[in-house]
Amino acid sequence: MTPEQQQVIDLYLSTKLPYSVIGDQFGFTRSKVAGIIDRHCPKDAKKRGTPGGGRNKPRRKDAFVVSNNAVIYGPPRNPRESRGCRWINGDPAEAWAYCQRKQQPGSPYCGEHHAKCYRSPETVRAARANSKQAKREYWETA
Repeated sequence: MTPEQQQVIDLYLSTKLPYSVIGDQFGFTRSKVAGIIDRHCPKDAKKRGTPGGGRNKPRRKDAFVVSNNAVIYGPPRNPRESRGCRWINGDPAEAWAYCQRKQQPGSPYCGEHHAKCYRSPETVRAARANSKQAKREYWETA
């Protein structure tokens, strides 16, 4: 066993971090970390702290370990990488960013921008009816 493999096992046993976070620390893939732990770690030490072997902490790509149990998350992403509402503020040809407010369930937009983008079927029917009526009136007067 190499010293790096021993460090991987020690980190896993002390923090129980997800394999992907440990792999990010050492420049390994999640699969390589899983293989190291599966081959070199005692079988009863591999059990996770939650029933069914699930993760204790949410997995995020920007996580890194500061001390034994502290996980720190990196700086916020680029404003052009959406984490919330995907409404574009600004001119798309120049400087722009996503709105980033919390998304409305089932929509890529927040409530305000969802209302601007989507119309209910009743509103669409009413608009079509008004449009047909306006066309009839136009042609009748012409």
